Amino acid sequence: MSRLSPGSDSEDRPMKVAFQCAQFVVIDDFLAPDAFEQMWRWFQVAPFFANDTRGLHGAWRLDDGRVFRGPDVYYGALAAEVAQAHEGAFAHPTGTALDLLVEAFAGCGDLYADLVGRQGRDWRTVAMAPRLYERGSALYWHRDTPSVVTGSVTYYAHPDWNVQWGGELFVAHPSALQIPDSHGPSMIAPKEVMGRGMVQLSGHLDNREVNEALMDAGMGYYLMPKPNRMVILKTGNPHMISAVKPAAGDHVRASVTMFLIRPGQEGVEALR
Repeated sequence: MSRLSPGSDSEDRPMKVAFQCAQFVVIDDFLAPDAFEQMWRWFQVAPFFANDTRGLHGAWRLDDGRVFRGPDVYYGALAAEVAQAHEGAFAHPTGTALDLLVEAFAGCGDLYADLVGRQGRDWRTVAMAPRLYERGSALYWHRDTPSVVTGSVTYYAHPDWNVQWGGELFVAHPSALQIPDSHGPSMIAPKEVMGRGMVQLSGHLDNREVNEALMDAGMGYYLMPKPNRMVILKTGNPHMISAVKPAAGDHVRASVTMFLIRPGQEGVEALR
């Protein structure tokens, strides 16, 4: 395991790279204990709404259960401008623990630059979306769009987790990167829909194409939602969240998802 260099305030931020490969990097103990505690406290007072309030969208399937989403927060030089264009969104700095998270992330770029690029050059805006997954909730297979983002980040804010509670992040075998870009985030080829023209379908009602593509290799990685862990995933990699098991009881999978948006792509609705 590699740690931050002595000159990087390692006593206050004992983050360490637990695993890395060509698809993702895992950083454990990401926030210092006090900051981690503030993050969990923020989750307990922040406003959350059902993710499907605005209708079924994105990768969520009908059987993915109930997921709650917190306020959208943007970070970067254009944060205020982007937030103003999205109803209910906020710009960094927010005065909350989300600031501690995104500032810590921006400050350790050497740990992930080879994977998702550099701030200001490859990406300049971060879109943050806090989420709560209760027992029975999940997120179906999907991927990020390389032309829009360089990668995505998942941070786990809950203080406890058990190996029998589920909620793992699955990342498909690298052979899945061969799925054509034209198949979009849902990994399904556009179809002609009468009255609508060519449409990019999702897999929430019919996943035959996705199943065939991912079953070709039928393997990959799983990453447990370990508290205070951050996973940085390179764009284009198919991934999903397994269902939180009934054994979790009233423990929720509390996470913050961050998208690293390429310059000029800040207004893309799919990120919401």
